[in-house]
Amino acid sequence: MAEAVTLSVQQKMALMTMESQAKQKTSLDIFREFDSMGLPSEVITVMQEIAKKTARDVTGKVIEVGKIIVTKIIEFIKQNPALVLGAAIGAAVGALAVFIPFIGSFIAPLTTVLGAAFGAIIGNHIGKSATLYEAMDDLEHHQLATITTNAVEVAKKFFNLLKEIFLAIFKPEALQ
Repeated sequence: MAEAVTLSVQQKMALMTMESQAKQKTSLDIFREFDSMGLPSEVITVMQEIAKKTARDVTGKVIEVGKIIVTKIIEFIKQNPALVLGAAIGAAVGALAVFIPFIGSFIAPLTTVLGAAFGAIIGNHIGKSATLYEAMDDLEHHQLATITTNAVEVAKKFFNLLKEIFLAIFKPEALQ
């Protein structure tokens, strides 16, 4: 059952606007968008479940907050494709640690997180560079400064995504 949330008139209007935009996407549209981005079917399934199951009752009207969240995630992926790809590749490489005999199961969670973080940093830098060669040359010659700057940018992008999601749910008028 949907949990009741009390909002001001402005908040209701902003939320209704976001929901009407999100409602234009069907489950099939969401699948197609994520599939065209090359995401694994497991991730697509989780995103479709979030879109379907997360709802809030706002003065008698059920708002599909999950679709709003998924729409924000789709926007983020479209705006930062190299960052997202880098994080996914890094996480996949990190997860391979599970196959190391004896210690793999213990270090896999750490290597997955580190791989995703480092992959996101590299992906963010590649996304800003004109060519892959230029990005790798930058990283090779200015390692610490470049990596630190990119780490800060990646953190800001992820926290901005989280902020947009939380604002969409709890304070939608702030997004206008």
